[in-house]
Amino acid sequence: MELGRYWWWPVVLVLVHFGMNGCFGCWEQERIALLQYKASTVNYTDEYHSTPWGSADKESDCCEWKGVKCSLTTGRVIKLALNSTIYWSGESGGGWYFNASLFLPFEDLQYLDLSWNYIPGWVPNEGFKRFSALSKLELLHLDGNSFNNSILSSLSGIASLKELYLGSNNLNGSIPIQDFERFSLLSKLEVLHLDYNNFNNSVLQYFSGIASLKQLDLSYNNLNGSIHIQEFKAFSNMEELYLNANEIKDFVTTNDSNILSKLQLLDLSETKISIRILESSAAFPSLRTLYLTYNNLKGSFTTKVFDGWYVLNPIPHNCAKMPEYNRPNRE
Repeated sequence: MELGRYWWWPVVLVLVHFGMNGCFGCWEQERIALLQYKASTVNYTDEYHSTPWGSADKESDCCEWKGVKCSLTTGRVIKLALNSTIYWSGESGGGWYFNASLFLPFEDLQYLDLSWNYIPGWVPNEGFKRFSALSKLELLHLDGNSFNNSILSSLSGIASLKELYLGSNNLNGSIPIQDFERFSLLSKLEVLHLDYNNFNNSVLQYFSGIASLKQLDLSYNNLNGSIHIQEFKAFSNMEELYLNANEIKDFVTTNDSNILSKLQLLDLSETKISIRILESSAAFPSLRTLYLTYNNLKGSFTTKVFDGWYVLNPIPHNCAKMPEYNRPNRE
């Protein structure tokens, strides 16, 4: 009976043994990979841009390093925040080029942030296509770099992606349709940010193949003229749509309430939209928030058009006239 009381001691010893050998804590191959990343960027740093574990070495636990998060159960790296760790002055042909091999050891990686590193491209045969091996990667931040259109087809193999941020790159509307078709293979993608690029209206037809999208940000691009709601017919799950800071003059709607039927937020601020948008409530049955600041709305309308909506500052910076009664609180 006395011996039975201590049956758990061997279990403790086994756990301690494996913990000391890296099964609980930082995995050796992942620590080495992080140090290799650090070494590869050493010539592209300054006082404001460098890896957040400046004094780390191969003897320390990488799970404790800043910007690194490990699973509490496996000890494997699941999150890497490597944003603003690289500096590039902008000279032609310069900059740190992405190398997928540096990240393949992180087999359980779920979150990778490489934003604002001014990355101009990748090493030959080491593009994001190789990330198809990272089957758990769900969130990828690549905004604030210098990638061109070729990145779209390169990313198409990361089937697990749910959120992708590509704002502030060098993307534009002159992209071969086959590249967009491959990109639409991201069937789990729910959030896509393409803000601060150079896309024109044609981009809408290409991304319609990603029916899973819930949030699309196309702000600060070159969309212009009239946008027809029919162009969003395939986005049956869209909940948030950001079209602000474009040259859009009109958002043409229909009586078909099945298009954008789940849309809850629409941002049309800083455009040239007409006041007709306020008469389109039937086209957005789920809409709750409409941004219209910094426009040039002209004319008058009744508060009836706001039934069920929250319109952010419809009057400041516009010329539209609301009735004196029942004026919404602007604060």
